[in-house]
Amino acid sequence: MLRTERAEDSDKQVEQEGNQSPGEKERALKMSYQEKKDYETIEDDIGMLEEKIEELDKLSVENARDFVRLQELQKEKGETERLLSEKNGRDGNIFRI
Repeated sequence: MLRTERAEDSDKQVEQEGNQSPGEKERALKMSYQEKKDYETIEDDIGMLEEKIEELDKLSVENARDFVRLQELQKEKGETERLLSEKNGRDGNIFRI
């Protein structure tokens, strides 16, 4: 029974690999250690960045009259949004594999 299941799994894997373009096959084989690590944590990272942006928005409203603090918060929010955009871009690239 196990041999039959293994054969079926192997056939499915070969079939799936046959449906990929040559570039996708190479990319799937060349995923670096860092890319694998990023793939495992990317959803959590994106969620944390989105929560941080929401918190920075709340703090900006609370500190609307403190111009210096507001500038600091806006700078931090901009950096966080840049990181989020980068993660979202990487997310799309990883899932194309």
